[in-house]
Amino acid sequence: MTKLRARALTRTGLVGVLVAGILALVPVAPASAIQTMAWTTAPPATAALGQPVSFAWTGTANTFLGARITGCFANFPDSPNYTNTFGGNFTTGNCNITNRVVTTSPTYTIQVGFNLSTGGQMTMNWNISVQAVSPTLMSLPTGNALSLTANTSGGATVPAWNVYGYDSTYGTYSATCTPAAGTIISAPGTTGSCSATNPGGQTTTQAITINVAKGTPTAIWNPAGQYNAGTTWASVMNASVTPAGLAGTWTYSDGNANPINSNAAIPVGTTQVTATFNPTGTTGTNWKSATVTRNITGIQTTQSVSFSSPPSSKTYGNAPFAVTAVGTSGGGQVAINAQAGSPCTVASPSGTTTVSATVTLTGAGSCVLLANQAASGSYTAAPQGSWTVAVGKATPSVSYTSASQITYGTTLASVLNATGSVPGTITYTISGTPVSASTVLNAGTYLITATLTPTDSADYTTASANLSQTVTRADAGLSVNPVADTTYGTGVPQITASATSPATRQYSTSTASVCTVSSSGAVTLAGTGTCTVSVSVATAANFNASTKSVSFNVAKAVPSLAWSSPADITYGTALGAAQLEAVLNTSAFPYGTPAMGDIVYTYGSGLPAYGAVLGAGDHVLTATWTPFANFAGRYGPVTRTVSIHVAKAAPTLTWAAPADITDGTALGADQLGATADQPGTFTYILDDETGPATGRKPAIGDHVLHVRFVPDSSDFAVATAQVPLTVSPSPEAPDVLGPAVQHQVDEQRVETQADLSAGETRTISVGCPSGYVASDGSGRVDAVDQGTGTLADVRVLESRSTALDTWTVTMTNHATGRAQGKVFADCVQRETSTVDGHRHALVLDQASPVTRTLSGPTTVTVACADGRSPVAPGFELDGDAVVRRSAPDGSSWVFEVVPHGATTGTFSARCLAHRVATVDGHDHRLALTQVDQHVTVAAGQVAELQTTCGDLARGIVGGWSLDDGLVLTGADPRAKTRATRLFNPTGAPLSADLTLECLDTRTVGGADSTAAPVPPVAVAAPAAQQSVARLASSAVTVLARGRISAAVVCGDGGTRCTGTVSLVALRSQRVAGRVLRKGTVLATATYAVAADSAGQVVLRTTRRGHQTLRAHGLRRAQLRIDDQVRTVRLRR
Repeated sequence: MTKLRARALTRTGLVGVLVAGILALVPVAPASAIQTMAWTTAPPATAALGQPVSFAWTGTANTFLGARITGCFANFPDSPNYTNTFGGNFTTGNCNITNRVVTTSPTYTIQVGFNLSTGGQMTMNWNISVQAVSPTLMSLPTGNALSLTANTSGGATVPAWNVYGYDSTYGTYSATCTPAAGTIISAPGTTGSCSATNPGGQTTTQAITINVAKGTPTAIWNPAGQYNAGTTWASVMNASVTPAGLAGTWTYSDGNANPINSNAAIPVGTTQVTATFNPTGTTGTNWKSATVTRNITGIQTTQSVSFSSPPSSKTYGNAPFAVTAVGTSGGGQVAINAQAGSPCTVASPSGTTTVSATVTLTGAGSCVLLANQAASGSYTAAPQGSWTVAVGKATPSVSYTSASQITYGTTLASVLNATGSVPGTITYTISGTPVSASTVLNAGTYLITATLTPTDSADYTTASANLSQTVTRADAGLSVNPVADTTYGTGVPQITASATSPATRQYSTSTASVCTVSSSGAVTLAGTGTCTVSVSVATAANFNASTKSVSFNVAKAVPSLAWSSPADITYGTALGAAQLEAVLNTSAFPYGTPAMGDIVYTYGSGLPAYGAVLGAGDHVLTATWTPFANFAGRYGPVTRTVSIHVAKAAPTLTWAAPADITDGTALGADQLGATADQPGTFTYILDDETGPATGRKPAIGDHVLHVRFVPDSSDFAVATAQVPLTVSPSPEAPDVLGPAVQHQVDEQRVETQADLSAGETRTISVGCPSGYVASDGSGRVDAVDQGTGTLADVRVLESRSTALDTWTVTMTNHATGRAQGKVFADCVQRETSTVDGHRHALVLDQASPVTRTLSGPTTVTVACADGRSPVAPGFELDGDAVVRRSAPDGSSWVFEVVPHGATTGTFSARCLAHRVATVDGHDHRLALTQVDQHVTVAAGQVAELQTTCGDLARGIVGGWSLDDGLVLTGADPRAKTRATRLFNPTGAPLSADLTLECLDTRTVGGADSTAAPVPPVAVAAPAAQQSVARLASSAVTVLARGRISAAVVCGDGGTRCTGTVSLVALRSQRVAGRVLRKGTVLATATYAVAADSAGQVVLRTTRRGHQTLRAHGLRRAQLRIDDQVRTVRLRR
């Protein structure tokens, strides 16, 4: 390790540091801050030239002096050097070099270091001892051996050397080899060497073995082809050799390796002669011998040969015969042979002058005989003699046997079986007409001629033979198709038969009591049982007569009953002719004769139906027709069932409107006195509030009492009724409006990412914060990979609240690419904020879910009770469908679904009460307002539409109603706004109705307090402090020209009362043919009333309010004075 320390300059603890050429005095660094360098992987101590080396180093800066490492470097005696900038200031640094090639010797010096932020450097060195490399001899002969072949009389010539020296340091350089190129080396060879010395003084030498093989000379000899017998061999012994200049001798021998004397005579015939070159002296040392072979022919004298009296003709098949040939006296052997291709063979013994041979015939045609006499001594062979014998064709025989007779329809394949004595083709004729194996003859007797045409038509003539053949009549081939069992009166069965015989088919029956049959096979049914029909054909020219039968069963006829399910009836209605109206179908009776019988009606387990009174619900009615005895043999009974629904009967409720009561009166039997004509249970509700009305103390004003009657009997339906009730102020007490202090209601939104691969179906859930309940949710599609589909290809199969605080969405991606989107949940805090030490819980209950079969466009309604609004509307589908509408309708939520593969769906909602739970003897109202918006989306466009709540209100549940073809890709719940995204994939504009239910962020009003009103809180207020007025009467007056007058009172507070007042619709209802939705503002005004006084506030109607009030169809509404809400009666 190399350490760099600063040298102390003074005794005061300062040192001098030279940085970038400037001497600076700095405090002495503690030991831990001294800069250091070390090798993490040191270079090798020694290396060879051209060897790659690797190494690494580390360093620590003197941070006490403010130095930091900014980079590292490495310097070498050859280029290039290495530099690396770190891109920042660091306390420590690490660098490495891999495979740096050593190029100088005898020492290779390496300097490494780090650059410092102060401008200085840290360095350390390393020396590598380098050894020079030895040369390598290149292009040496393979195996360090040079192989040559003699090319001169003295041996082989050494070729040019291509050897050179090489090493990785100095590259290539020359080499010297011995013996030099062009030197003649005699066989078998010698030893040489090659050496090279590099500029570094290193030498390498390699011994070379030089092998010399003997050369092979080429012998040249071209004598004449023929010589006269008796010429000496010396005239032909003139062979030579190449290359020229080779010394040696020639010898000649015959085919048996016998030496030939140059003075000997050439014999008659051909002699094989071999000439051999034998090298001598120096040539013999370096060259091999050479030979050449030629044929030498001696010419002979001519002879003659001829036949002696041979035959001129024969017939193929004759016995062998003898011929004789006679030659001249030259002494050559005589032989007789047949010319190639002749239809004969010859057995010929040889003889010197005369010979006899035996000739055997092998076919018809020309037998050509040849006579030859061989050469003898100095005589040549005689010219060939010939003789032709004409050979005639032979006549073959035909053999023909067959069965004595065959049946009509059988082909002649088994009859035409003649054979010939020789191979050939046999054809058949009858009276000159050709027949074949597929020929079918009519019944009768025939003479068949078989003619043989030999395959060897050159050696044989044609031949024929005759045969007498009888053909008998065939079976008629009659078959009758089976007939299916049938029912009496269902039709006319048809007998179908087939036959090979052309004879006319005859039909008959042996069961006339059951059926008859016509000449065409049509069967007429006369009764029930088994019907048997016989079919016959007579004898024909080629066919025998035949008869076949078929049988089938005839069952009794069963007529049908026509009877549609009767219309629903109400409990108490006795079954009669209107319901029991089955009709026998007389058209089912055959031959126009109806059967007679009785129809009996039953229900349940066979109880008589006529006059019976069925319980409420669904029942099955049965009608059974039974034929009279005289028709029972041909007809059976028939039964039909239908269903009937018995609706529950409506009980009769009687309830007179109670007399007015005064403020503070608890509701009891005098007001809640409804009666019914059936035993059952009564439940009373005040206005649209929750909980029973018994014991409640209504506020001053007009109210509506509701009763719900549940009969004890399941045969009667639940009945409801309502009556008005007016509560007047008591003389001694002012109106009680409830606590004046309101509570906050919070709403939040949560979301999560939802990405789907191509073809993926995915379920994603998102949870509300603790203490919150899901009031709405949705899945939104943001994008689909370009070119793989559209936003409409992503379908929502499920969007619902699966737990009180959880919203679940299931989406399926039909696009071929990836889809991106989100899942949202709108969450409402389950309890209000705490005020005056208490808080109120929101009242929520679950509406009854509805499951429907989706066979086409379907409308489903999920209902909440009066005084509640539906929230968290959800659905779950078992397949693709378009939810065209999901929107509120009063206290219900309506879904419209168009299935595209889905077969069932389940629809749900929760019901939010308009009042919070009672705490400390009082409750509050929730201010709910519905905002409606009609929008239009241009063709082919995606639009994001904003539906916005008023000030201090939050959207808690949204709805929609879409034109056919418009696609909802999702809705994003925001603080005051619902952002609904719509996609119009069509070519025309499409519209939608959007709805947003808005909840004020604090409660309003207060009623039904059982405790004393909360006193006002004393605060130090300026003299100009203002108060809020209250309503002085439970009724308002409708004035002319669209105005409303309301009486208000400003209490004793020493300040005047100012604020706003509005009249809104109490509930959703139809007025003048149009739906007036709950919360619709009808009239508004501002007011200012002096302290401790009363006044009239005149409200100006809105356009909707003017239309509604002019129709005289509205009797009650809500009047809101600032945070106070009262139900008022409209006076005219």
